[in-house]
Amino acid sequence: MRSKILILGFLIIMVWVNAQIYARERDLASGERLILKLAPLDPRSLIQGDYMRLDYEIANQIPRELKEGVIYLRPNERGLATTLVEQQTPGALALRFRRRHYRVEFGVDTYLFQEGLAHLYRQAEYGELSVSDEGYPTLVRLLDKNFRPLGER
Repeated sequence: MRSKILILGFLIIMVWVNAQIYARERDLASGERLILKLAPLDPRSLIQGDYMRLDYEIANQIPRELKEGVIYLRPNERGLATTLVEQQTPGALALRFRRRHYRVEFGVDTYLFQEGLAHLYRQAEYGELSVSDEGYPTLVRLLDKNFRPLGER
């Protein structure tokens, strides 16, 4: 009986994990593309390996009194969004956020990369996101100042 319960628990966990993976892949494939200008942060961690902690310039436009919610952006023809817009504006894209420790987070605030490639990722100027209909972002890749993907050369 105990082994059946363990197997059932394992199967439930596997179904849940795979459902989460499927949902994230669906959001990547069908989400709206959005490019945000990055604000510089330290790209190194001795304990965790090489990674870049991401911050976005658009976060500075969110009023400090707002702790969490949804902002609206209208990307240009390239997908770049630089200012907040009103909710009713045609073509506006919703993006969820929350404020933690005086810093706005969109849920995509770190980017792990292969050790020894910090010199390449220091060139990152933009983050390309895929945003679901509900406003949840997934980081697709980092881009240089000419909107070329980093690490895919």
